[in-house]
Amino acid sequence: MPVYIGEMSTKTKRGLLISVIGPGFAIGILIGLFTNAGFARFDEGWRVSAGVMAILGLIYSVGFIWMPHTPRYGM
Repeated sequence: MPVYIGEMSTKTKRGLLISVIGPGFAIGILIGLFTNAGFARFDEGWRVSAGVMAILGLIYSVGFIWMPHTPRYGM
């Protein structure tokens, strides 16, 4: 993903977009930690957590269909 963002972003915003990826991952992991801790209180909470992850993964995978190709793709 960082390579894709680096190739597709404009020269003026490239550094900002690349540097935001690290904190974005860390915040996402933190949100997942608190979400899973909240679901752990229920007997079948792990199933809900896994279902949410599966749905988000499916949405992410379907979103790849509309992503434009990078200039490197044409090489």
